[in-house]
Amino acid sequence: MKNKNHFGGSSILRQKGQALVEFIVWSIVIIPLILMIAMLGKYADLNQTALQASRYAAWEKTVTTQEKINPKSDAQLAEEIRARFFSNVGRHIKTGGSVKDSNKEDRNGFHEDHHGGLLVKTFSDVSVTTTKSKPAFGVKGNLLSDAGSIFKLPSDNLWRADVGVTVARIPLLTPLDRLNLNVARHNVILTDAWEAGSVAGEVTRLKNSSALAPSVKLAEQIRPLTGWMKEPMAVIEPAFKYFKLDSFVSDPLPVPKDRR
Repeated sequence: MKNKNHFGGSSILRQKGQALVEFIVWSIVIIPLILMIAMLGKYADLNQTALQASRYAAWEKTVTTQEKINPKSDAQLAEEIRARFFSNVGRHIKTGGSVKDSNKEDRNGFHEDHHGGLLVKTFSDVSVTTTKSKPAFGVKGNLLSDAGSIFKLPSDNLWRADVGVTVARIPLLTPLDRLNLNVARHNVILTDAWEAGSVAGEVTRLKNSSALAPSVKLAEQIRPLTGWMKEPMAVIEPAFKYFKLDSFVSDPLPVPKDRR
């Protein structure tokens, strides 16, 4: 009986030892995996934040350009983006507000690794670059640009904003401890897409374009002749005295009563 008890006790001890080894082995695999899943979520948040920031930068450029205000510089947009997108989410948004690396209250607590280290070491690791160019698509890559030049319409109206974020390495977490990660997102907005913002704007564009309204140039050549012919032609057709070769509708036409 003693031998049996001793044998059974040794078996239990061996089972406990095997379970401990298995736990250690699985811990080596599972714990880093759990940490990496959490970090991937934070990387995804940085990616989405950069995308939102690029939309903001592109929109700010288009608004200031359309309103004929001096467009914000890239440095000014970078300061605003760092304060509004990459700082503490509970921080109040202020016009002209800025953030400091030394101020812990400006930091976004979600953008930290499992050691409490910052994923964005300094706010200067967030960069903004904006460019204005012509649309590069169509026949021979310049159909719209060529059409814009013919009709005297703006063609360099494509604003692009690029936001880049340099992400710090994660120590003691392979392979993130040697990963050189840079998040780069961009957004493009086409401004002044040739639509007329008002009747007056439409008339101005027509008058400035001989291709859209060739009668404008023709009228300059034969205006003296049409002026002399108004009275004689009015005898045949009274409405001829109101004729103007380069006339444009300056006021919106009223909607018929049966269409209201």
